[in-house]
Amino acid sequence: VNTTINGTAPSGTAGFTVNLYIDGVLIGSATVTAGLTWSVNVTSTELYAGGILTARLQESGKAEGAASTGN
Repeated sequence: VNTTINGTAPSGTAGFTVNLYIDGVLIGSATVTAGLTWSVNVTSTELYAGGILTARLQESGKAEGAASTGN
């Protein structure tokens, strides 16, 4: 079973990459749209109770930014 995780990115980040982690392990990535949204499809086996999701923005050719967490 697939699950879609989505979010909204800050102003000025269209075209950036969002890297999505669970407990520090990369589970997917997506490009921020012109509307500042992003979505990552993951399998249900990658998600588990108590896992902490972290989304990190990355501009092309630069280091990832600070983490944004949710659960």
